[in-house]
Amino acid sequence: DFITTLITATTHQWINFFSNRGKMYQLKVHQLPEASRTSRGKHLANLLSLDDGEQIAAAMACREMEEGKFYFFYTRQGTVKRTATELYRNVRSQGLIALSMRPEDELVGVLEVAEDDEMILVSQNGYSIRFPVAEVRAMGRAATGVRGMQLRSGDGVVAGVVVPREGTQELLTVSAGGYGKRTPLAQFRAQSRGGMGIINMRITPRTGPVVGACLADPSDAIVLLTSAGKIIRISAEDISVLGRATQGVRLVRLEEGHVVVAFDLAPAESST
Repeated sequence: DFITTLITATTHQWINFFSNRGKMYQLKVHQLPEASRTSRGKHLANLLSLDDGEQIAAAMACREMEEGKFYFFYTRQGTVKRTATELYRNVRSQGLIALSMRPEDELVGVLEVAEDDEMILVSQNGYSIRFPVAEVRAMGRAATGVRGMQLRSGDGVVAGVVVPREGTQELLTVSAGGYGKRTPLAQFRAQSRGGMGIINMRITPRTGPVVGACLADPSDAIVLLTSAGKIIRISAEDISVLGRATQGVRLVRLEEGHVVVAFDLAPAESST
C-alpha cells in the first residue's frame, strides 16, 4: 500500500469521496480519526457505507459548493460529464449518485473545473486528447455523460488533467514497464471532444501500457509502486523532456515478471 492522495484541510471543511461506481460520499474533516504521523489510520470501509468491491477513485476537500464551479467526471471507457458542484450539497449517509454508470464501466477520476478550462485525457495504449471543458454541456447529477474520447479496441482511460493557464508544468507519463517522460503541454493541440486523440507515448512490449499521467514541475518528485511492493522515489527533473511520439526513458529497472502498478506526485512543498 502507498499514499495516493494528500489533502490539506481544516476541521470545518468537508471531504468529498467519489467511488469507482459513480457514488459520492461526504464526511466532515473532524469525523476522520486524528492520529500520529506514523500511524496506519482507519480503513474507509469503516467510515463510509461502501458496497462490496466499491473503491474510492477520487477525494477532495471543500468548505462550500461554489456557484460557477463544476465537477468533471471521466470514466474508463472515455465517458465524461460536467455537473455544477452546487448539486452535490446534500449528501446522505448512504451516499448519492454522482453519475449514472454503465455496468461494464467505472469512474477513474473527478476534477474541479471552470467552464473556460481545458482537459487532457490519457489512455493506457498511449493516446491522449485535449479539448475545452465547455464542449461538455453541464448536466444533472444522475446523468451518464457524453463521449469524451473514442477509444480503440482494448484501450481505456487511465488519467485526466486540467491544463494550467500558466506555469512550467509538463505532462509526466509513466508506463508499466518502468518507462516515463515529461512532455511540454504545447505539443498537445486542442481537438473536438469525442475524437480518437493523438499519440502521447509510443507503446512497445518493452514499455508496457501507460499506468498514469499527471502534471509535474521540475522541482516535484514522483513515487512509483511496483508489483513486488517496492516504492521508488524519483526527482521529476531527472526525467527527460521528450516529444509526444516517443517511448520515454527507463525510470526503474524491474525484475522479470514485475511491473509498475501505480505512481503519484510528491509536490515540491511536500517532498521533504
